[in-house]
Amino acid sequence: MIINLEKLMIYQKYSGNIESWDRFGRKSDRKIMSYEEWEKIDDLLQKLEWKRKGISSKEVETRTEEEIIQLFDTQTTVDKLNELVGMFTLGK
Repeated sequence: MIINLEKLMIYQKYSGNIESWDRFGRKSDRKIMSYEEWEKIDDLLQKLEWKRKGISSKEVETRTEEEIIQLFDTQTTVDKLNELVGMFTLGK
């Protein structure tokens, strides 16, 4: 699994709502990324939000950073991920 900028842009296009992407999304968008990738983006955004709020452990932060290095194709993509932190949180 490799997460690139195009996948993050699709995630943003559907406001992080997997139901919208799955049910109403363009076929071309659904072909670009998998459910597994969508869920991984969700998971990483949650963990980055915890870090921003100061409620995650150092262990979780370290594992999250390692996952990002492993899964993301460029620093530009990582920067975009960081822009999305907290953007689609419920009750915001």
